[in-house]
Amino acid sequence: MKIRLALVVSLVPLIAAAEIYKSVDSEGNVVFSDQPTPGAKIILQELTPTYAPPPLPQAETNAPAIASYYTALRIRKPAPGETVRDATGALTIDLEVVPPLKIQEGHLLTVAVDGKNLTSHDNTTQLTISNLASGAHTLKAQITDAAGQVQYSSGSITFHMQRNPSVKEPANAPSGR
Repeated sequence: MKIRLALVVSLVPLIAAAEIYKSVDSEGNVVFSDQPTPGAKIILQELTPTYAPPPLPQAETNAPAIASYYTALRIRKPAPGETVRDATGALTIDLEVVPPLKIQEGHLLTVAVDGKNLTSHDNTTQLTISNLASGAHTLKAQITDAAGQVQYSSGSITFHMQRNPSVKEPANAPSGR
């Protein structure tokens, strides 16, 4: 029994690699064979196994949305993960644009804080916002052309605002000593 099983298993690759022919003999019988005969048609050819790998995942990049004049748009300040401490919630954003912004062609810098767009009307690369609530915030910058089409986009960063009011001890407060 073991010998027969081994023989069958060893012949499977040969059977799988063979071409199968179909013909009709002189008596009208349909004949299937692995040998070609006059008038036979191939009904099954050797199949070459193929494998198509899945596409690679695309990571978020700082690449432009379309072919662009710009090569870089970076958020220099605040740094990713930075905690900004300001009692009034003021935040200074510092951007780097390479090459410089094409103001004469109507290009604008747009900064989004938590998804809310803030356009820099004077197109400076430094922008200050105030009264930002305590907690985690996201920041992203974009350059748009005169038609409002995005020409370049920075990656999103997350930073933290900590609004601790300054605490002063009264001059006549007793010391804990």
